[in-house]
Amino acid sequence: MYEYSAKFLTNYDGDTIKFMVDLGFGVLKKITVRLAGVDTPELRSKDKATKERAYEARSFVFKKLADAKDIVVKTQKYKTGKYGRYIADVIVAGENLGDMLVMRCLAVRVDY
Repeated sequence: MYEYSAKFLTNYDGDTIKFMVDLGFGVLKKITVRLAGVDTPELRSKDKATKERAYEARSFVFKKLADAKDIVVKTQKYKTGKYGRYIADVIVAGENLGDMLVMRCLAVRVDY
């Protein structure tokens, strides 16, 4: 597992987030992360209730990360997953973002 200090850039939904990570020695890289072990509702859902929960999850993630000073991205492995995203845990001020989403019923646990 690799750990990087990161700066939040944007998020597409509740479990897909873009960061600028600090690789060390002044080297920065933009990466897209898929939160490990959780799944949030899809924005493209045709079901109105699911879509509303998807927007709520996206908003929660944005609010948590937008002004956060202490973000750590812990990648599961060096290579990217199915859609070119790194699978990672995101730690905000010492708390796991995926756990926060699950506790608020904005995500469910998954094992992939």
